[in-house]
Amino acid sequence: MTTASRLVRVIGLAAAVALLLPAAALAAPPQHAPAELADLVLPGGEFCEHDVVLSTPTHSLHDTAFAPLPDGTERVIERGMAATRATDATTGAFLDTKGGSSLTLRYAADGSLGVTGSGWFFVWYLPGDDSDLGPGVFLTQGRVQETYDSTGTFVSATFRGKAIDVCAALGD
Repeated sequence: MTTASRLVRVIGLAAAVALLLPAAALAAPPQHAPAELADLVLPGGEFCEHDVVLSTPTHSLHDTAFAPLPDGTERVIERGMAATRATDATTGAFLDTKGGSSLTLRYAADGSLGVTGSGWFFVWYLPGDDSDLGPGVFLTQGRVQETYDSTGTFVSATFRGKAIDVCAALGD
């Protein structure tokens, strides 16, 4: 091998390493942790007649956070099995479900958020929200996609699958 061809080979290898090094630095391993869930109270009069408490009494959900993509998007996935419950805080009536789910959150560099869920989920929308389901609280089984702008304001939601009107099921 001549000195000139070695030099070309070394320069080519150095250029390849220089190109791959930033990608390798960004390709940090995903971070895993058990999901931390809190009860959510939906105030009476906004969705159902009475306050509705959405809770997850038991679960084996885990969160995975991935390194930012080159465009700045950050992705978190929550997946696993859960027993979830909607409870009428006044009457004690409840609606339970148990099943698997996967929820992907994509935080864009501009601050907007895209959420895609498949499996069992509680979702809630106000009158005037751009949602396939309309206003109310629903227990869904299927695929839900929601978008939020950079201020955190709800933009729209699409849905495919089955939906149960939680207020009707609780007798509200």
